[in-house]
Amino acid sequence: MTTGGRMPFPRAPWDRILALFGALGVVVFLVLAAVTVIPPVLADRDARVSDGAAPLTVGAAQIIVPQGWIVTGDAVQAGIRTPDAALITMVTPTEGAPEEALQRLLRAESGVVPTATVGPLRTETLESGLRIVHTDVGDDAVLSVIADGDRALLGLVSRVGEDFDRADYRASLGLLVAGVRS
Repeated sequence: MTTGGRMPFPRAPWDRILALFGALGVVVFLVLAAVTVIPPVLADRDARVSDGAAPLTVGAAQIIVPQGWIVTGDAVQAGIRTPDAALITMVTPTEGAPEEALQRLLRAESGVVPTATVGPLRTETLESGLRIVHTDVGDDAVLSVIADGDRALLGLVSRVGEDFDRADYRASLGLLVAGVRS
């Protein structure tokens, strides 16, 4: 039996194809946004702004981090960065003679001691009486070991961002190092 009505005209698949591409575009945008936004948020979830008074304990040393600087990490490894994030310093406890600890730090950072890009080892005495042994590595890094006499306390790996000059941040690094106490 026939109903006398016409069969519906089949719809073109283009509307479904366009809707599919639109939905895929939204999904790709959301994934890219998540990949861009989530890692920095997770990395800074334990970040705190230093008040310039409360000490940060790393190993057997304490650091009075300058006010306004960002601190992450714990007593095993801490990250400290300037408010503009141009200078980032990773601080870890270390031991042994200061020069040997600096050599170990150089090996850990580069796999070998890169004599072509490492400046001379310099030793200075801080106001606190602690010693710092440090060297420049390449154009963007300073590796340092802070020691109490002949006993290394902390290893510091300080880097400046690509758009910044290391020389502009030496004073900032000095300010951070001046806050170290044993």
